[in-house]
Amino acid sequence: SYKCIKEMIEYLVITLKIPHNSNIMDIGSGSSRFLMLALALFPFFAHADGVEIVEYRVNMAKIIQNAVCETLLKSKQVFENPFTKLTLYHKNIRFYKPELPEHNYGIVYMFDRVFNTETFPFIAAFLCSSNTAYLISCRTVLE
Repeated sequence: SYKCIKEMIEYLVITLKIPHNSNIMDIGSGSSRFLMLALALFPFFAHADGVEIVEYRVNMAKIIQNAVCETLLKSKQVFENPFTKLTLYHKNIRFYKPELPEHNYGIVYMFDRVFNTETFPFIAAFLCSSNTAYLISCRTVLE
């Protein structure tokens, strides 16, 4: 739910003191609600990358972004488009190469129950080669 995502982002930013100008990433970003909420609530994030393998979800995320942005602007909850720093990639995470220098992500989020076990070694290699501060996962450490 949005409330749960909002609380999770607030915890990371406020309690764990994620540095301003951090980059964030969502692996398997779907409709990109995690990234949109993070950018709308905390506009100090430098950039957000969403990687999604299903093309339809990427296309829907862009439509949702535009609608949410228009609503936020009309209601004066924001005064500029918070999603200009959001890039969505229609790619398999196995073949994704980040454009950001040194893969510098303060937060990497993944609702990883949807990933098969063959994908995890690629994700682990990506994370090990990055400067990721926090990984948000739906699996236990043993999994």
